Amino acid sequence: PLLKEMLFEYKLYIITAKYSRGDSMKEMVSDYNEMLEFWKEICNLDYIKEVYEEGLWFISLGILLGQKESLQEIRKTLEKNKINDWLLNFLLYYNGNNIDQISGELHGHKKYQSLKKAICTLDRNQLIYYLEKEWYPGFKDFGWYDSHKNTKRGHNLYFGYWCFEAGAI
Repeated sequence: PLLKEMLFEYKLYIITAKYSRGDSMKEMVSDYNEMLEFWKEICNLDYIKEVYEEGLWFISLGILLGQKESLQEIRKTLEKNKINDWLLNFLLYYNGNNIDQISGELHGHKKYQSLKKAICTLDRNQLIYYLEKEWYPGFKDFGWYDSHKNTKRGHNLYFGYWCFEAGAI
């Protein structure tokens, strides 16, 4: 499983770089569908709690790429593994009404509480606050944080910064 987790993460960063570069949707969809096979094998509650952001970005990218069938597979995988997360459920199940019926706790970092608040209250200012004050600073512990500043040859791993969940919402 560790190798598949690493391949999933590697593919996620490749898709993010392609998205940043403006590559064709067709190419990104192909990569996304390859990732789905890894996802189905590595997805469990411990994995979601450990690398929540990767799962969140994966689902958000599926929405942005219009992958309805893949999102159905993701739903089935989460249900099979008894993963009940509020934000993931919102992205996968919300259809424009009855937000009160979205269930689950937030398994992600507390920074997602303000995003949940913005969603539930439809408060545009709260969403802007999340994007400007919490999203990027909330990733200081991640290896890619400030990667745009590293210009050493062979060490420039910058692939773009995207808040895919905001785009998916």
